[in-house]
Amino acid sequence: MLKNRIIRVILQRLAFMVFLISGMSFNGFSSEFCVPDTSLTFEKYEAFLRELKDETKYKVVPLHQFRQTVDTSRIIVGLKHDVDNNLQRSVDMAKVEYRLGIPATYYFLHTSSYYFSNPNDANSRIIPVYKTFLQFQNDWKHEVGFHSDLITLQLIHKLDPVDFLHKELDYMRQQGLRIYGSAAHGSPYCKSYHYINYYFFEDCSKEPFMHFVNLNSAALGNETITYKKGRMLDFDLDYEAYFLDNNKYYSDAQFIGGRHWNFDQADWRRLKTGDRVIFLVHPEHWLKVNTMAEFVDFHLPGQTQNTEIDVFLRTIQISYPKHKAMLLKPEFRLNDTVSDVFFGTQYVFSGFTELDFSKNVEFVVKTRNGKTTKTWNLKIHFTPSNEAEIVELHAGKRMKVFIDNKARQVFVETKARRKPEMLRLNYSLSPGALAFLENKPQKEARIKMKSDTSVILSVLAEDGLTRNDWLISAREMKVRN
Repeated sequence: MLKNRIIRVILQRLAFMVFLISGMSFNGFSSEFCVPDTSLTFEKYEAFLRELKDETKYKVVPLHQFRQTVDTSRIIVGLKHDVDNNLQRSVDMAKVEYRLGIPATYYFLHTSSYYFSNPNDANSRIIPVYKTFLQFQNDWKHEVGFHSDLITLQLIHKLDPVDFLHKELDYMRQQGLRIYGSAAHGSPYCKSYHYINYYFFEDCSKEPFMHFVNLNSAALGNETITYKKGRMLDFDLDYEAYFLDNNKYYSDAQFIGGRHWNFDQADWRRLKTGDRVIFLVHPEHWLKVNTMAEFVDFHLPGQTQNTEIDVFLRTIQISYPKHKAMLLKPEFRLNDTVSDVFFGTQYVFSGFTELDFSKNVEFVVKTRNGKTTKTWNLKIHFTPSNEAEIVELHAGKRMKVFIDNKARQVFVETKARRKPEMLRLNYSLSPGALAFLENKPQKEARIKMKSDTSVILSVLAEDGLTRNDWLISAREMKVRN
């Protein structure tokens, strides 16, 4: 008995090690993985599910039934889904499983953007999402669980995790959701601050695991924060998913040879009767067939007009102000997220990959089933700038200048003198802008004025439409006693 118990503990810890070390995700993909894995397709996952339909060989149960299910003549299987970012992909996967009669367990992440609009605000629930959670449970016959990021909630988002979990589980159950268990989320913060989210539960935090040594507290800067904890019984929870009695564990968060583990790997086919196995599958990693390879939206930070996309000519046209920095991170959306975008040989992540847009750019969009490749041309029309700002003003080495962009005022700080002095001010404007003093265009970027007077410098933007009037005045420097 002791030997079996030790083996179970080792497997539990190994399961979480696979998830934390190999598969922490960033924007849906592992930080160790540059290009999304084309081997993770819905077709392969459906073929795997069809294998599980063989009831003479497998018994598939939701995870809240895993412990009490005993059948030495078959392989006991639990399908575990951590819904980190892409809720829609999870909906698609749940429907496939339901169609084939395969139950699974979906854990929804409270620090994700689909669940709470602001993870720093416990009152920012996105209410319609609970109807979707209910569909998983009632319409598609899956178990719904809580994807715990509770220590992150306290350390990073400054919320009381005990109070939050009580209120959130109460709210979920009031909506009709049956919540039996939780699964710890492998947040990137876990690596940074050396904790595991299941340390929140006293039942699961008897000793630290590997280099995740911060079992009860973590240091953030100069502050050491002690975790607020609870017991699973306090929240009417039956289990933590990393502490079930499985003897095998497979995860698409694990990397083998630089690729996600997937059902092409032969190891899972060597399962034998009596094995108790959990498969962790992140729906957002898995892809549906797509043959379109089309942009439906494209945006550059600071562009002046809406984007024009022509799917027939495969062109994207954008208006952008002249003189702006052109190293930009484009944001785009494809007709489906199962296509990939390349700039030359470089993979382009929406909102993260910085590119040089100083000239027209060519993108290649490839569907991950390999059936379609399309080349798209981005054409940029540079428009005159609409900025009419005083960027800098110099009044000499011993004088300080203060520019108030909101009030359109410039103050020159001078020393106290009996008589007003003549100030010689040099300024620079927004690119392409012109300056006027008393409605006269300024040929040189300098002004002469007495320290007891003020002037109004009118700045006309390059577009010829935007005009700002700037009040320039002097004030005496305050003398400290």
